[in-house]
Amino acid sequence: MKIKDLDSRCNAILTLLYNSSEYIQIDYIAVYINMSGRSVYTHLKYINSWLKANGIPPLCLKRGHGIMLSGAQKSFLEQFSRQEDFVSYFFSSQERLSVIICVLLYPRKQIYIEQLEEYLQVSRNTIFSDLKKVKTELGIYKCSLSYTSAEGYQILGNELKKRTLFIYYYQKILTLLESNKIDLKKDYPFLPGRDSDLAKIKLKAVADKTQIPLPENMLKTLSVQMCLTASAPAPLQFDFKTGLNVKDTSVYRLFKTGFPDMNEEEILYYCFHFISYHHELVDMTYDHDDLMLINKTAKEMVDCFLALSAVKIEEREQLISRLASHLKVSLYRYQIGIDIGNPLIEEIRKQYGDIYEITEQVCDILKQNAHVPVNENEIGYITLYFACYTRKNRFVDNRINLIVVCPSGLATASMLKTELENLSSRICVTGILSAQDLQFCARDYDYIISTVDLPGDMPYIRVSPIITEQDKKNIKNIILKKQDESSRLSVTRIMDIITPYISPNNYANVEKELNAIINRNRGGDSGCGPEIAQLLDFFSPGSIRIAPCVSGWEEAIRAASAPLVEQGYILETYVDAMLSLVSKYGPYIVVNDHIALAHAHPENGVLQIGLSLLILKKPVDIIDKKVDLIFVIAPVDNQKHLFIINLLMKLISNPGACASLLQAEDPALVFETIRNLTEK
Repeated sequence: MKIKDLDSRCNAILTLLYNSSEYIQIDYIAVYINMSGRSVYTHLKYINSWLKANGIPPLCLKRGHGIMLSGAQKSFLEQFSRQEDFVSYFFSSQERLSVIICVLLYPRKQIYIEQLEEYLQVSRNTIFSDLKKVKTELGIYKCSLSYTSAEGYQILGNELKKRTLFIYYYQKILTLLESNKIDLKKDYPFLPGRDSDLAKIKLKAVADKTQIPLPENMLKTLSVQMCLTASAPAPLQFDFKTGLNVKDTSVYRLFKTGFPDMNEEEILYYCFHFISYHHELVDMTYDHDDLMLINKTAKEMVDCFLALSAVKIEEREQLISRLASHLKVSLYRYQIGIDIGNPLIEEIRKQYGDIYEITEQVCDILKQNAHVPVNENEIGYITLYFACYTRKNRFVDNRINLIVVCPSGLATASMLKTELENLSSRICVTGILSAQDLQFCARDYDYIISTVDLPGDMPYIRVSPIITEQDKKNIKNIILKKQDESSRLSVTRIMDIITPYISPNNYANVEKELNAIINRNRGGDSGCGPEIAQLLDFFSPGSIRIAPCVSGWEEAIRAASAPLVEQGYILETYVDAMLSLVSKYGPYIVVNDHIALAHAHPENGVLQIGLSLLILKKPVDIIDKKVDLIFVIAPVDNQKHLFIINLLMKLISNPGACASLLQAEDPALVFETIRNLTEK
């Protein structure tokens, strides 16, 4: 929001309040706008004076809550904004980062602090702070931020890397553009215009004719990028080998026809981009060492996920193979400077948040081995692979055969397949096809589950790429309406037996509970159960042991497990299983410097989900790795404990937290330390 009579900080405060429907505390305003608390109070006085001059009640600070605009104040500001004809939005720190990078990548004029202040409506100090973050982000992509008095600010680096940056950050800006949060009257260099609209029409024609499913947001991004780079062309260096002769493809021929003035390098770049969306066309030629690295990375990532998550995956080798195939395509895209985005990223974070957070740490292996930046889009796709195998649960009785039609990619389709098979013991997904391939598929299925509309009278059910609860209900209502009557008969017989022993008032509730139990056991909803609210719900001073030293890693694991054995959470067989796994696979339980997370499989003797900790004053050697903090987790299945894992990983990733735990001399003090750190 911009009010001519107020400075940029007053406008920033008003915009923040205007866009909030809840109370905002002074401390939050100070951090968000990068100013001191005292400065916030000073600017609130200016705002109140301005409101009073316009006959509007002043802002009120509610003790313990903060400030929230009243309905009258919001209405006034909305009307005033229309009169002033300015955009009523204040960019967040992350949004400012996206704008700065996209402005500096392909500027149409010299960019100085003054221009950035005008674009972002924040102070010089805030801009300088943002530029430090920009430098850090550019370093990940091997680019740099340059400044000279003659040229202003510029981003320097390999052109392919610069284009990767633009594609990644411009898709974030698209959200702001589509929600009218960017003032179109300002001369942002990345604003779409007639040239980009024409380029988008041509790009869409290529996508339609080749049946390559390029998303709408990518069409918009590439069309704007095409116009920006055309005004200042830079050489493109493709330093990789491909087994595909691009010039023999229909994509290349259509680009030559549709973009006659485009040079050969640019045509190849956009051809590679289109082809990367069509897995059948992607054909990278990797030498032996590269293939070994990809397979090694996939194996290490899967093993790391298993160690961090404490889940059981029976088809480990299959998961490694599929992840390696995914990495081949991902590295192909990276070498060409392509970021395809991930339109499902927010849904993935929402529905598979615990697995996403673990995958985020697993992807450090990919960064280190392949020397590539890994953003949230790639983390999201890899999350789907792990989620697919983590939640996998096969049934084969009385099958209903389904075909999945999903053009969003292999990871999304695999996750959709798993979700469908988890709905019922009767469901079996027999194939994953594209809409084009469906016409050649033999009719050996009962229903089609599709994420896109299909022509004709095919028996299909339309669902979201990330299947929702409503989708699940629709599928159940349609294809499971002829369920076996055995479950209802079983409940009826049980109710006949127990009726004399229960109150008539409880009859309906008991019957409902029995139905729920039986249906669940027969392959009903496979949710994760009640949400685990806090790490401390599974921890107590009695779960903690402190020892000066132990004779070896076997004794360390037994000592760390002792509280869970004593409390009846696990059997000795579970401890034996952990020892056996370490002997077989090595120090897989060591997840960080000096920290181990010991676990085995639920069927090895877990009676109840639980957590314990052993603190050693003298580190123990676990097969060449020194450890002084040993957590033991007892998982009851592949899901319910993941929340605990994430909280633990956040805890132990804090060096100060680990130091505090090691210094504690009493279990009660350790527990209190963990409580304080968890609350923070």
